[in-house]
Parts: sequence; C-alpha cells; structure tokens
Amino acid sequence: MIVQRPAWMSAGLALLLSAAGAAGQGTFQNLDFEHPLLPLNPVNFKVPIANALPGWTGYIGSGQAGVSPHY
Repeated sequence: MIVQRPAWMSAGLALLLSAAGAAGQGTFQNLDFEHPLLPLNPVNFKVPIANALPGWTGYIGSGQAGVSPHY
C-alpha cells in the first residue's frame, strides 16, 4: 500500500491544479490579427506595420518599428 500512495497523491494534485488553471482564463477578445490590408508585397521579407497589423503599433525595444517581418 505504501507504494501506491504517492501515485494517488500525484493524481489528485494534478486534477486539482488542472481545474484551477481552467477557471482563470477570463473572457475572449478577438484582436483581429487575421485581417491584414492586402496585398502584402514584402521587400526583403518585411512589410509596413500599418498594412500587416492595421490599427496596431509595433515596437522593437522602446522604439517604434515601421516594418514587420513577413515569411
């Protein structure tokens, strides 16, 4: 019986933690990343941020980025 006790405790702990993680997801908000302004004509695998992510501003570190990688 002593050998089976840790497995039972591990299964109970996993069940408890999985239920707690599922409750904290909150509400869904669509960020509209799937609606770029077409056509995207990449130059050196880069497109303007305004076309790739309309309504968003891109940053590299603390500086504003003008282009986004497009592969």
